[in-house]
Formats: sequence, C-alpha cells, structure tokens
Amino acid sequence: MQYFGSVYGAIRTMSGFVSFLQYPIFILIQNHFNDDPFWVIVAFIVADCVTLILPIALYIMSRGKSQAAAGRTSADPGSQN
Repeated sequence: MQYFGSVYGAIRTMSGFVSFLQYPIFILIQNHFNDDPFWVIVAFIVADCVTLILPIALYIMSRGKSQAAAGRTSADPGSQN
C-alpha cells in the first residue's frame, strides 16, 4: 500500500492521455486513411513492442548482475582473512 497512490496516479494519467488522443486518431482514420485503420493498428503494435523492450532489458541485466555476483563470491572462498 506504500506506492498505491503513485501507481494509481500514473495509471490515471496514462488513461487521460489515451482518452485525449482517441478522437484525433479517429479523425485521422476517417479523413486520411479512408476508414481503413490498418496503419494505426500497425503503429499501436509497434508501440506495444517498444514498451516490452525495457522490462526485458532490465530482466537480462539483473540476471547478468546476479550471476556475476554469485561468481565473485564462490570464485575464491579461501582468500578471506
């Protein structure tokens, strides 16, 4: 419950941005793409893939750091004085 307010506020802010962009995207589809939302859907898929890169990169980096730390502690156990 410590971070509930921050997370809730971030979610509400993102929801506001999506709601704010809903009608301009709808007008873009109607006026410029002749009611064919294919390119808008492609843009959303690309945006979704880009947002998945950060968590994956953080997982890989943290896994590498934990393996390196485990290797350092077990590499030379007899050197402690």
